[in-house]
Amino acid sequence: MPTVSVVVNTYNRAAQVGGAIDSVLSQSGVDLELIVVDDGSTDDTPAVLAGIADPRMRGLRQSNRGLSAARNVGAHAARGEWLLFLDDDDRLCDGALKELLTATTDPSCRVVLGGVRFVDAHGQVFHERAPRSLDDALAGTFLISRRLFHDAGGYLVGIPCSHQTELFIRVRRVLRESNAVAAYVATPVVQMERRAAARRPEQSPAHTYFGARWLVARHPDRYGSGRQRAVMETLAGVNVMRIGREAEARRRFVSAIRHDPFSPRRYVRLAAAAAHPIGRRIWLRQWESAPQMLPLLDRVRRPDEDNLVLERDPAPGPDSLFTPWRYRENPPPSSDGPVSWRYGFREGSLRRQAPIYRLAARLARSRELRAIVDIGFGPGDSLDDEAAWNQLAGLEPQLVVCSNVIERVDDPRRLLSGIRHAVSDGGQALISTTDRSRVGPETAMGPPSDPGHVREWTTEEFSLLLESCGFEIRRVLHRQSSMGFLVVKATA
Repeated sequence: MPTVSVVVNTYNRAAQVGGAIDSVLSQSGVDLELIVVDDGSTDDTPAVLAGIADPRMRGLRQSNRGLSAARNVGAHAARGEWLLFLDDDDRLCDGALKELLTATTDPSCRVVLGGVRFVDAHGQVFHERAPRSLDDALAGTFLISRRLFHDAGGYLVGIPCSHQTELFIRVRRVLRESNAVAAYVATPVVQMERRAAARRPEQSPAHTYFGARWLVARHPDRYGSGRQRAVMETLAGVNVMRIGREAEARRRFVSAIRHDPFSPRRYVRLAAAAAHPIGRRIWLRQWESAPQMLPLLDRVRRPDEDNLVLERDPAPGPDSLFTPWRYRENPPPSSDGPVSWRYGFREGSLRRQAPIYRLAARLARSRELRAIVDIGFGPGDSLDDEAAWNQLAGLEPQLVVCSNVIERVDDPRRLLSGIRHAVSDGGQALISTTDRSRVGPETAMGPPSDPGHVREWTTEEFSLLLESCGFEIRRVLHRQSSMGFLVVKATA
């Protein structure tokens, strides 16, 4: 069995991937295997890989699912005790694997982090950095035990950036729980070319904005409050400002101040964002051609707007439902009889939902809405009927109200897909659920105290879920322990 399994993920990099492969296969003094995962390339990458006959290399191919999914596929196929992940445009330094392995002599060592060498487009070295903590982990700089990688859950699929940051938050926890340690090598083990932001699509403003929000949702214990949360809110605010969503940027800057009110720079950013010409000059000028933000995930497939396909994900879980890592759920409630689509079960439940229905009534009066559908609240286990959703869509509702249902269903994306299908063009949906951060501490990891609730979200988590299912959020309403979202179909 090999000692080290090196996983190289590649996508449409036929001109670069050969160099990464050569840098791995030229490592000496180490029993290694190389797994190259082609993430659905459409250029000459398959031909380049087919032309390499080294028996230590295996090639895998999958449909395009992103680098996290490609790395996870390679890790599951690996046989080595240690894993190293290398991007297709980076290069291992001579003797890198041997240098990293020499630091694993401590039996409790599960991670080894090495240095990085940055070069320009001509290969000239302009900076070298030694690791100081696990925060410095980049692809290619670390060996991680295969068992630790799988115990931590692997890479988060779907997150658009900050893949290493998110992974190592979990790695730290597993290291603490298992009384394991990390080791460090000061010398560079990987060479990276420093490229302009325009050549790094994973660092686009939209990706960075969504990545910051996903980190907050995924790890509320780390980013729930204080300076760490303020840093993420600022990161989200700056990048959403670069895309041109100025109102959202101001909300993020205000949130950053609320979590860290003693930083003068946060007030300066808010003032700049409020003064439109100044904010645009600082942030928008360099990203005038930034792409529009798209939903992070769309696992409930919709071939077109005229048809509805309620396709169940084989394993709906935290990654696709935007709940924190290790969040505990209740089993889905069962019902022997038909579920009412209009009214719920307890007077207390009705009182909690009253503000949502009052808002719906105000909307109906102010906008003279005539076609309104109330899905009501309850277990929701009879909402998988596609014919019923098509019948609702035939009514062309201008407002769909869904109150206290979504937290009770096993796969809420199916319910959201049905609502999105039913809402007429120009129509809106009003969706409410329990806010977990207002029921208990935001770091509460479940299960919900109400046995009828499968799961509960915070505002940030539920916002990401709605956006991933094709909604644009127009307004957020909080009343006691409930949160309501007024949404429309996203245009992008």
